[in-house]
Amino acid sequence: MTVVSRTILDGIVLSIVASLLIGVTLRLNPLDWLLFCTITPGFVVIPGSEGMEEYKDYWFHFRGFLKGTIFSIAAGLVIAAIVMLL
Repeated sequence: MTVVSRTILDGIVLSIVASLLIGVTLRLNPLDWLLFCTITPGFVVIPGSEGMEEYKDYWFHFRGFLKGTIFSIAAGLVIAAIVMLL
């Protein structure tokens, strides 16, 4: 089955939903909250930043996730517009 976007709005909605799902499932939950905040193994700690409180700060990582989501949505809008115009 093939999914075809008929309008730019369809492409925009699809790109926003995809970026949010990928951001929440692949970045925020397993990487930031589990790996950085909960476990914090030595290989993720940047030399010279040992003991910084941001490694255990869930709100810090959530704000970074929101910034990345806004950037992803903006990029998705541009990509959707380009695809729809081609």
